[in-house]
Amino acid sequence: MQPQRLKPELIVMLTHQDRTVQDALQLFERTRDYPITHWGFKDVGLSPDEMQRVVTAMKAAGKITFLEVVSLSEEEGLRGARLAVDLGFDILMGTVFFRSIGEYLKDKAVKYYPFPGHVHSHPSILDGTIEEIPFQEGQQVKQGDLLVRLDESKLAAAMAEADASFKLSEANFARGRELHEGKLISLQEFDQIAAQFHANQATVDLRKRQLRDARVLAPFKGVIGARQISPGQVISKIEINDISSDTYYASIYLTSGDGKTQIIDSRPSDAIALALKSKVPIYATANVMAEGTISTDQERDEAEAQEFKNFLNNLKASDFKFEGDIESNQ
Repeated sequence: MQPQRLKPELIVMLTHQDRTVQDALQLFERTRDYPITHWGFKDVGLSPDEMQRVVTAMKAAGKITFLEVVSLSEEEGLRGARLAVDLGFDILMGTVFFRSIGEYLKDKAVKYYPFPGHVHSHPSILDGTIEEIPFQEGQQVKQGDLLVRLDESKLAAAMAEADASFKLSEANFARGRELHEGKLISLQEFDQIAAQFHANQATVDLRKRQLRDARVLAPFKGVIGARQISPGQVISKIEINDISSDTYYASIYLTSGDGKTQIIDSRPSDAIALALKSKVPIYATANVMAEGTISTDQERDEAEAQEFKNFLNNLKASDFKFEGDIESNQ
């Protein structure tokens, strides 16, 4: 059996410096036709009425909407959960897991995706701690052998919580179907029960995937080269830091318990895959952003295109001076 390949989904967040931008609605309207399904913003920067207009526009365009809560406190997390429900978001993310938030959302249509790891600093950063490296340099491994295991304790607790909620909603779903078939509850009531069942099922699938991603397996058989990481080190960030002849270069930053940082060169594809597995931030240096990005400022691009078009339309032969021409003093 071939290993399952997961396709990461891009979430476009209309934010800057950890706040929703003031022109979020205008930005979305200009880019709504991009082939991107997942859109969102943070719970700070706009008033609830302004947020509502953006969410309404996103859902009218068939997008899946995300609200990210900036604060890590339980009180602010609950406030964000209520805001997500009131405004009709599809997914609440960015909070530390609190049972009270899960309890509030368990009968709501909003899915709850809290941070799975240890969260620190602001903007929030997630860490993954290396717990086990069961191989030595020069050791032969076969496809599927365990190479690295990250800390699974918090992920396992979140999995147990999700599984308990799913089993309860599964029983409620079966009971609700019987009541609906017996015409004892309305279709709307049954739809709410079914929606919660499917939401909890999706959460269980997510937790399973996060647990699976905490283990890095050998993609093929071979001999281990240099072992550049040690148990206890934290993958703190990934940096795409150079581009040359259309080839990108990246580095993986590892931090040990004593605060020392180790930097390992990597192919960007491997580094980004590791960042997605470990839920750590991905940075790009200024030169990479300047040389390797595509402009999304549609108004500026259109203005520059029109300016060049006007230049061509008004161009005359007399505007050119060829080598050998003699200037007249008359």
